[in-house]
Amino acid sequence: MIGTTGLQNSKLPSTGWLAKYMTAFSQNRFPTSFHLLAGMFALSTVVGRKGQVSRSTFTLWPPLSIMLLGTSGVGKTQCLNQAIRVIKAATSVTPYETDQGTFNTRVGFAFSQGGFTLRGLMKEWQRVQDGTESAWIDGCHVENEMANVVTPKKGNEAVTTWIIQALEHRDLVDYTGMYGRQAVNNCTIGFGFCSTVEYLRRALSADEFAGGFMHRFFIAHETDLDFQKREQVPTTPFVSALAAELRELHDAVPDRVEIQKSAQRRLDTIQRQPRYYSNHKLAGFWNRLDGLTLKLSLILALSDGRFTIDLDHIEMAYQLVVKHFSKPLEGLIDQLDAPLEKKQLFDLADSLRTAGPSGWSLVDFRKKLGRSSLQKQVECIRALLEMGLAWRTPDRLYGNPTWVPTDDDDIIDISQFS
Repeated sequence: MIGTTGLQNSKLPSTGWLAKYMTAFSQNRFPTSFHLLAGMFALSTVVGRKGQVSRSTFTLWPPLSIMLLGTSGVGKTQCLNQAIRVIKAATSVTPYETDQGTFNTRVGFAFSQGGFTLRGLMKEWQRVQDGTESAWIDGCHVENEMANVVTPKKGNEAVTTWIIQALEHRDLVDYTGMYGRQAVNNCTIGFGFCSTVEYLRRALSADEFAGGFMHRFFIAHETDLDFQKREQVPTTPFVSALAAELRELHDAVPDRVEIQKSAQRRLDTIQRQPRYYSNHKLAGFWNRLDGLTLKLSLILALSDGRFTIDLDHIEMAYQLVVKHFSKPLEGLIDQLDAPLEKKQLFDLADSLRTAGPSGWSLVDFRKKLGRSSLQKQVECIRALLEMGLAWRTPDRLYGNPTWVPTDDDDIIDISQFS
């Protein structure tokens, strides 16, 4: 599976609130893509139901939903937690200095974290809205392990379908409760999730992912840390200052954000350009390329404080979507859509890759497969090679996602297993 690589070498915001966020939080070993999406998540969540972009067939709202995927320890939770620090500090109506306990948020803002039942979260959002007599509700829900949320529940709770509906930023209605209809009006909620790919592929089907999650979440997938940098986070005073600036940004954002004519022409060009992709389940993403580009452009414009989408915003957003955030999707669908045996191969390949340059001896590989037959062991090696997940020498296997086949790759010396 291809990661969201090379982002640190791309054009990223150099001015505005996002640039300050990246300067503060990205000076550590965690991936740049995680920090960028976490910063966008914090900015768009706090802005909430302001700064909308009206289109002929839909209205685009700022709140962004993100999914940080990667191996354990790569910094998913840490990066999301730093965004949570900023969100809490920026939306609290009283001084906020810790990540512990409850806090009082601004009118109409709902913050929730952890696993939930559909009915429970609806009632909480309804409580926030009714208590403030607000015509809308904005906010976010965050969870450090997405599988805890989307794993099928007992009974009639279609959580994945409900999340997709929530991300359409409209009225939410639930008829599953004991007392009948339960509604939250004008819901503008963003979701921030983390997960390992291994855990996610046991909880979410390829159809659920391709049918709604893939093009409603911005996704980053990473597997490596920069060990040349040390682990550090900004101090509380700095986070408070960053949050104060974000509150001022929220107050200054107009109800509507305009698009310059040159930016609109570029969007029209993106909309008309042909798109080719190798898996039909990617259609939901590529058919919305102009909309996804516009969504990121809106976040960039809000960050700049100019509140008008220009050509530079469109170009930067387009490059981020096409060159980076699209990269993991094909591999992710392949993993979610894989039958059980293929998922076991992915697990083996992941473990083989983390073994580094030493790889595995064929004896080690046989131990990993347990009591499998000799023929099964040979088939597994052949499959790993054919899928480009490994390469080999006569007596060892190595993980390599960029493996290039050679003429003798289908020759396996069975005597090595004796």
